[in-house]
Amino acid sequence: SKLRVAPERLYLWVDWCCIDQSQPLAGVQLLPAIMACCDEFVYITHPDYDRRAWCRTEQFFHWRLRCHSRKWLLDSSGVTEMPPSQAYDPATGDLFSEADRVPLVNMTALFASEGS
Repeated sequence: SKLRVAPERLYLWVDWCCIDQSQPLAGVQLLPAIMACCDEFVYITHPDYDRRAWCRTEQFFHWRLRCHSRKWLLDSSGVTEMPPSQAYDPATGDLFSEADRVPLVNMTALFASEGS
């Protein structure tokens, strides 16, 4: 089935736009809570998406929190429902600022478990 949401119930959270990029840590630390509140998870892919640590972190929380069973890929061909899947390790992803690696690793470690 395709993604259908009544316009009056549609709220978008867009990571880059909704997090203060000059001081991102406070907004980033809310990522687990934000993901837990979502009814649907839609992501826009690009050539570097799977290599980027923060993109991996969003996928990690979608998978780890199991708040919703579906995710949607938005690309130039349209919207496609994707199966839930384990995410790449955020700790090994590419970062614009290496200073982000320690907070990212600490945050995702709180949600790690055996075999994840």
